[in-house]
Amino acid sequence: MQTRKNDRVSAAWLNGMVLTAPHRIVTVSERIYRNQIRATADEIARRSAQCSILLVSGPSGSSKTTTAGKLSAELAKHGVRSVVVSLDNFFVNRDQLPKLPNGDTDFESVKTLDMAALDRCFDELVGTGASDFPIFDFTVGRRSAEVQRLEVDEETIVILEGIHALCPEVVEGHDPSHFLKLYISPNSDYYQDDLLLLNAQDIRLIRRMVRDYFYRGNTVDSTLSMWVNVVASERENILPYRDSADFQIDSAILYEPNVYGSYLEQILAKSEISEKYQAEISRLRKALEYFVPLGSPYIPEDTVLHEFLGV
Repeated sequence: MQTRKNDRVSAAWLNGMVLTAPHRIVTVSERIYRNQIRATADEIARRSAQCSILLVSGPSGSSKTTTAGKLSAELAKHGVRSVVVSLDNFFVNRDQLPKLPNGDTDFESVKTLDMAALDRCFDELVGTGASDFPIFDFTVGRRSAEVQRLEVDEETIVILEGIHALCPEVVEGHDPSHFLKLYISPNSDYYQDDLLLLNAQDIRLIRRMVRDYFYRGNTVDSTLSMWVNVVASERENILPYRDSADFQIDSAILYEPNVYGSYLEQILAKSEISEKYQAEISRLRKALEYFVPLGSPYIPEDTVLHEFLGV
């Protein structure tokens, strides 16, 4: 596996932009991300006649869901119909989830997916142009009795997004010409001179803590308790297949560290943090203190960050 070197962002430069030209740094940051969406959609549209399924993967907190939706909207401008489906709907029932060596439930490995159901849906879509996709009910941890009926034609692309979408098991036994692959992740590290403040994995952790709190009702402790297994699973099930992707999108939004400080403080003010996580929280808080705050009035309504911010 090749190792991609992350982009290096100067906190001093970023803070200077936030202080002197906040609208400009927001506009530039959003344009960098948006241009990647457009370029990727252009190429997918060009190859749409040969592809019926786009597999979208990336580690936790990479903005897979929002990016898939934005790609779908951009493809529509090319006259390409698409439908976004979450791979999470193929989860096995919670009582069937595999176990880790320590006895904990494994929520992260590819074995959490019902491969037989996935194979059936792929075969039916490619063979007949229609299939009933399962719907997973996360409130009860089981597959719903309802299904999502998908009917596609030669001008339709199914965008299937999920952390395991690039795992070889997902397409095993199927004609690879029916698939295109996209990998998404933030790839920026933030420095103050030579001091590393936040790396791309830290950004994803902060994204997940904020998202889990506002959207999923999870505590900071709950998110941190899962994070070790999340990262371990990424190294095993996601990163080895990154370079197999036809396209890669850097979902970093340059100014996002300037936004997270106030959100994290708001969450921590209402949270009790276990002693075992105090050091990690202290490290992240100290890092975010280096960044000049950027208020919510500057955050665009259509930014990918709203997948995490809960506003």
